[in-house]
Order: sequence, then C-alpha cells, then structure tokens
Amino acid sequence: MSIEDAILNTWQDKTCVVSICCLSYNHESYIVKCLESILSQKTDFGFEILIHDDASSDGTQMIIKKFKAQFPNIIKPILQTENQRSRIKSGMNPKFNYPRAQGKYIAFCEGDDYWSDAYKLQKQVDFLNKHTEIGAVVSDYDKFIENTSEIKPCILSNSFKNLSRGILPSKPLFSVALKQTRTVTAMIKKEHVFSFLRNDFLSGVPGDTQLFGHLFLTSKIYFMNECTAVYRVLNESVSHTKSFEK
Repeated sequence: MSIEDAILNTWQDKTCVVSICCLSYNHESYIVKCLESILSQKTDFGFEILIHDDASSDGTQMIIKKFKAQFPNIIKPILQTENQRSRIKSGMNPKFNYPRAQGKYIAFCEGDDYWSDAYKLQKQVDFLNKHTEIGAVVSDYDKFIENTSEIKPCILSNSFKNLSRGILPSKPLFSVALKQTRTVTAMIKKEHVFSFLRNDFLSGVPGDTQLFGHLFLTSKIYFMNECTAVYRVLNESVSHTKSFEK
C-alpha cells in the first residue's frame, strides 16, 4: 500500500471537504516541511492541496513534482514558467487557487510555513459543521524568526492577554491585532471567500488583511485558543522585505 493510499483509507467521507491553498516562490528550503505537515493531518474527510508556484528559480518546482508523483490524488500543482505576481500585480490565490477549490472550506499554508497540530483541520471542520453562523475559524500560532532561529510562542494569546476562545470582537482586532492574525491558522467557508472576491482588491493593502476585514463585516470569526501552526519570518519575502521598491 502506498503512503497516499494509507491517507485515503482514513477518509470516511471521500469527498473533498477542505481545499488547502499553498503559494510557493523560491521555497526550496521550506516546502518539504510545509507539505509534510499538511499530509500528516489526521482527518476522517478528504482534502486537496492546491499549490501555485510562481516560477521559482531554485529547486522548489522539482520538489513539488516529486510530491505530486507520490500523491497524485491529493496534490494539484500549478507550476508557472513566468512570474505572475510581477505580471498581473495581484494575489495568486484569487487568480489561480480559489477558482479551482472543490472543498466546502478553504485553508491556507504558504510554502515557507507549516502546521504543528496534526488535528488542525479536523478540529476546525468539526467546529464549523456545528456552528453554521460562523464564517471562519482562526487559531493561535508560533512565530519562527529565521535570522535568529528564535521561536516566539503563542503570538496572539501572549500579545493580547484579554483574547480568549470565542468570537473575535471586531474593534480591538481592527485597531490592534488584525496584522497579527495569520491565514496559516485560518479555515474559511468557501462561500465567504467567493463573496469577498466579488469586490475589487484595494491597491497596496495585503490580501489577507482585506479578507479578514471582509469577514468581520459580513460574518463572525471564531478564535480557537490553541497553537496549530508556525509562521516563518524570512529575511526577505513578499510579506517581509527591506526593499523600498517592494
């Protein structure tokens, strides 16, 4: 039995319940840990991994191809030969991953991040299935600082002592904590993602900030006070850069 067959055999519900959007660009040093953390999820439902690699110039695409060969029914890559972010100056998930998502829910794990809780998906699906009034679930996370190899634990609960499990109040999140909430921890109902896409992106505003803002205005976000992921801060990336032009 292959490793993929062993995963598929644990799925009582063979349909795709969660679509995991994964963006990669020159993540050769990190993509293996990212994909292994997703494939290690313990679920009783099906999921798919939608990878969009934006023309990496290192060995990232070769690694993705190897994973695709081993997990052909789970991993669904788009491997660009021309960098699309430079060409269309827009987020990659709305253009390439969201439209092909088959799941009821959408989760996220960028190629340089990874999940640390093997039951992240199962916990979040179980919660959203029981609470139809909730549009998304986010959790706490650890932050890994690449240049010092330092791990800062439980960023949200340590930074905001009054933040506990429950519905996130919009005012303190908008005024203080919105930039601290990470998509790597989130699971969102697909219907809310698609309603977000009907609006034009605001130039110069990060896509995840816009997405969470839309959710606060149109639905409710539940905070699961557990660390389920590691958010990696690289020396140089799309989110963190010393380049004024970027």
